[in-house]
Amino acid sequence: MKLYYKDYDTAYENNPDCEIKECDDYDYLKYINRIQQKSIQTLYDYKGREVEKIPYNSDYILVRFWYDNESNEKYFYDGLEYQRHDENEFTQPIIWNCSTPEQFYNNFLNIPEHNDLPIEFISNNQIKKLKGKKFYNKNNKAYFVDNQGYYYMGCKSDIKYKKEYEEFKDEKNAVWVTYGVPCSGKEFHKWFHSIDDFQIEYQKYVDNLPRGYGKPTYKILKHGYKKVTPNDCKYLARLPYFNLYKEYKLKKVNTYNTKSISNTLARKWCGLLKGYKMYGEPFQNEDYITDLINKWIEYSKL
Repeated sequence: MKLYYKDYDTAYENNPDCEIKECDDYDYLKYINRIQQKSIQTLYDYKGREVEKIPYNSDYILVRFWYDNESNEKYFYDGLEYQRHDENEFTQPIIWNCSTPEQFYNNFLNIPEHNDLPIEFISNNQIKKLKGKKFYNKNNKAYFVDNQGYYYMGCKSDIKYKKEYEEFKDEKNAVWVTYGVPCSGKEFHKWFHSIDDFQIEYQKYVDNLPRGYGKPTYKILKHGYKKVTPNDCKYLARLPYFNLYKEYKLKKVNTYNTKSISNTLARKWCGLLKGYKMYGEPFQNEDYITDLINKWIEYSKL
C-alpha cells in the first residue's frame, strides 16, 4: 500500500516505524491518461471534484481520480474511485469502489477492438476456422465461443437439414411446396423429388380431408434443390462482443450466487443488443442470453 505525503518530515511523523522513500514510480500516470482519453464528459461532484464519465457496455462508469491541487496544478496519486451505472436500469449506485488506475484500466477498458455488426450468421466450417469451442449441444440448442472471445448461438436444425440435403441434393426436378387449407391455420412446407411426386401426395391429402373442412390450396415456391452443404449452412448467430469471463470474475468478488450473476450479466449483454435484429425481428429475449451464460459457467467449471 502506498501512502502519500507532501514532505519527508510529515511522512516520518505519521509513520515512524516505516521505511520512507521518495516516490519514483510514475508508471500509473500513463493509465490515468488512457482512462481520461476514454471519457466522454467531465462532471463535478458536490465537493467540486472532477468526475469522468466513461462509456461501458450499454451505459457508463463514473471515475473520480485521487489528486491534489497545488498552485492550480493537479498532482495525481496512484488511486481512483468508480461507480458502475451499467448494471441495473432500475436503481442508481451510491457506493464508490476503490482501485488503482492500472487495475481499473485492465478490468474495464483494456479490451481488443471489435467491429460489431448487425447480428450475422456463420456456418460450421467458418466456426472451425475460428477454432470455436462448442460448450453446449442439447435440447435443440448449440452454443459456441471462438478464439477472439465472440459467442454464438443456434438451433440444432442442422440435423434435420443433413437428412434433407442427403435426400435432395443436386436434384433439378425437386420442388419446394406449401399446401393446406388456409382457413384451418394448418399448412405444410415440404420438398418433393418432382411435381409428379407432389401431386400423388397432394391427392391423398385432399381425399382424406373431412367434409366441410375447407378448400385446400397449394403453391410451388422453388424448382430445383440448390442449397449449400450442411457444414456451409449459416445457422449460428454471432452476438455482439461481451467479455464474459472478465465480467463474471468482477461480479463473483461480491457474490457467489450464480443465478444472480447470470441475470445481471444477461441484462448487460442485452443492453448491447438494443437495435440488433435476428431473423428480421428485434432481439428482445433475455432468457436466451441467461441460458447461454449458465451453460458457459457449467462448462468452464467456475
